[in-house]
Amino acid sequence: MKKLLVAPLSVVLLSLCLSCAVRRPFAAPHRGDTEAHRSAKTVGDCLECHRDDMPHSPDRGNCLKCHRIEVGR
Repeated sequence: MKKLLVAPLSVVLLSLCLSCAVRRPFAAPHRGDTEAHRSAKTVGDCLECHRDDMPHSPDRGNCLKCHRIEVGR
């Protein structure tokens, strides 16, 4: 019985681990659905307005990858 449960549980755990690796960070705030946010295409576009209020350094990566447009609110 234990052997039958190990395989499905390991598949579930593996899929959870892999899905966490590609998800955006949990605490990353959404960008509001504004024209300026929709037109931003590079990190430089984000830094024009947000250089002083960033909780982390801008060299951490692509702002547009983690901070997505907020939809439906």
